[in-house]
Amino acid sequence: MRSAAHGPFYPDREFGTLFGFTRKEIQALVDQWPDIDDSDEETYAAISNAMNNLIIYPIDNPHLWSDYISVSQSDVARIFSLWRGRVPTDPLDGMF
Repeated sequence: MRSAAHGPFYPDREFGTLFGFTRKEIQALVDQWPDIDDSDEETYAAISNAMNNLIIYPIDNPHLWSDYISVSQSDVARIFSLWRGRVPTDPLDGMF
């Protein structure tokens, strides 16, 4: 979520549409980490949207990925699947 809020991955004009939250709202959750309740509907949506967008949103500068995120996109997809309680298969399966 920190990478979503501060990374170069999403233009400001699209951020709210992609996330359903402002950058400030995402940052507020980041500031609470790890003391957040992901069973809260809004918190769940923010985490889900951040991970999903990191997986599927076209990144203009993929060489910047490792400057902001320490694992690969496929690892993010695997972690996202596990967090959602699914057994990971295809990294894009069910992400849309």
